[in-house]
Amino acid sequence: MEDVLVWKVDNPHLNVLFEKRNQDRLVLDSWVDMNGLDANSNSLKNVYNRGFQFPRDGSGMEFAHGNIRVGADTGGAHEFLYCQVGVGRFHVLDDPAAAHTLPAGYDSLYVDSTLDRDHDG
Repeated sequence: MEDVLVWKVDNPHLNVLFEKRNQDRLVLDSWVDMNGLDANSNSLKNVYNRGFQFPRDGSGMEFAHGNIRVGADTGGAHEFLYCQVGVGRFHVLDDPAAAHTLPAGYDSLYVDSTLDRDHDG
């Protein structure tokens, strides 16, 4: 694999706000595929200046934890942003095709098709 770029940017002001907000919450190291982000609202510069801007429709964003899957070489660079995500209390969703609706009392969804928590196959 060639042309893999990894970015980690730190904004001290945002770091303090993040740490205060997530003081008692689960925080995970995560990867974000920059090619999958809206270049206008979540460019590297915008993320550095104000953090991620989530979709207004409430659909959320995907953050990968652990190993990342890099698609086939398309001739361009693969760009990833290394960041921390305050996931808090997460609800496990074992069917990626199911509605991504956040139940009351949860802060985020953990979507993984390899799990079968409700034993429905």
